[in-house]
Amino acid sequence: MPPHDDAEGMTGAPPQGPRRHRGAPAPPPAHTPRPLDGRGLALIALFGGSLLLALAASGKSFNYHEARYAQGAREMLERGSWLVPTIGERPRLQKPPLVYWSMATAMAAFGSEREWPARLPSVAASVLVAILVADLAARRLGPRLGLLAGLAQASSVYVLVSGQLADPDMLLTAAVTAGMWSFARGTLDAAPSPRRFALGFWGAAGLAFLVKGPIGPALFVPAALLFAALTRRRASVAFFFDPRGLALFALLVVAWPLAAYLSYPGILDAWLEENVSRFRGELGRSSPLFYLYTAPWMVLPWTPFAIVGAVSAWREPRRDAVWGLSAAWLGLGLAILSASAGKHDRYLAPILPPVALLAGRGLLDVAPRIRRRPAAVLAGVLAAEWVIAAGLQQLVAARFDAYGPHRDLARRLPGKVPPQSPLLVVAVPNNVRTQLLYYVRQPAKIVDDPATLGSMLASDAAEAWILTPAAAHGSLTRLGTVEVVDRAAGTLAHQRDADRLTLVHLRIGAERRPG
Repeated sequence: MPPHDDAEGMTGAPPQGPRRHRGAPAPPPAHTPRPLDGRGLALIALFGGSLLLALAASGKSFNYHEARYAQGAREMLERGSWLVPTIGERPRLQKPPLVYWSMATAMAAFGSEREWPARLPSVAASVLVAILVADLAARRLGPRLGLLAGLAQASSVYVLVSGQLADPDMLLTAAVTAGMWSFARGTLDAAPSPRRFALGFWGAAGLAFLVKGPIGPALFVPAALLFAALTRRRASVAFFFDPRGLALFALLVVAWPLAAYLSYPGILDAWLEENVSRFRGELGRSSPLFYLYTAPWMVLPWTPFAIVGAVSAWREPRRDAVWGLSAAWLGLGLAILSASAGKHDRYLAPILPPVALLAGRGLLDVAPRIRRRPAAVLAGVLAAEWVIAAGLQQLVAARFDAYGPHRDLARRLPGKVPPQSPLLVVAVPNNVRTQLLYYVRQPAKIVDDPATLGSMLASDAAEAWILTPAAAHGSLTRLGTVEVVDRAAGTLAHQRDADRLTLVHLRIGAERRPG
């Protein structure tokens, strides 16, 4: 088999050199360790960035999960307080602030509250992950494999899903990947300044903590430690115990939590519930095998090539150390996530980048078997994926946007509700309310229980404008006359017609007014 760095398989020329007997181990790929050139990096960034930006800017409304972060970011800008995010002026204590900070920065930079600026940090993080994967593969396994690995990373299903959403998953993936890239550069390469990469490693660990709490650094620091221990790399001791790196990590994981705790002492209980309770299963349970059957479809369409690449890498007589590091990254991360009772498919994102290296190796193995212009075939596949993904997203945004009816109702409010009238959001479930609040462009007050509404109205109030499910109308008639002014065009998939969101004009009877 020809050296992968100079293989003719991706240009269409027949392979040269002695033939290998079937079943014999594949020779290690020859390569010149060097970073991917500017053209390769530009190709990855252009392909991944343009596709993800097209998906993020399709006009599809926020789901409730995205709106939770986007609303927190918007209220940071409105209140001018960036310590702890709020939603409807209620502190959002469960998550660290880096996701909110990045979204608020993007929204302020572009001066827009549309969906795409809030999603832009995920787009940028996804492109960064692809570039880091490509650079790591190029330096260890050759520029040709690096290019393929970067393109596979940018076009995997989980990236196309999470990379267009305003949530933490791809930011965490970028922090984890940056940490492992720094570890590889500082311990596997003959780096001129390994301490600089130790600083990058611990800085990435601190940023991962600020994205999603303790699980962030837990998804790669133990894997790096395990790899260093199993391979007996003495240089890793100085790397892990670099004083500047440890000091930076300590600053990142202590400063904000301490300031937040001093302002909101109740944040400790929220952290325990979010991390410990989720791990124990008090917030829901899934099968221990959940990730084993979830991961293969998340790395489509490259799953078959990753399997081929894994077999080839295993059969190499002298495997590059990056394969062992990839196995520790993926394997230990999978074990940690599987040990948690609470699971979600997107939680896998930070441990899946190593699969792109395997996919790149598999693509190089398969390329010589394609008789005509394999590079053109790959380009055609990627172009088709771009068109299909962007086209489907436009179709979804136009016709199948689940939260679109709620957004449309919120946008009609200025023409229905007098400008100075307060808007009451009554008995709206949290997942609907959070998404709704982002699109409401006037002051709104949340009321969880309709029975308490009477005591909350001003004593001289003659009317109230209320967003509420249709099922709550009966409770409102105790206070006065209910007139349905507008209603959402549809409901969520799991909702009934009684859950349909309505705008109600409540005329309060004089005998029923509070006081």
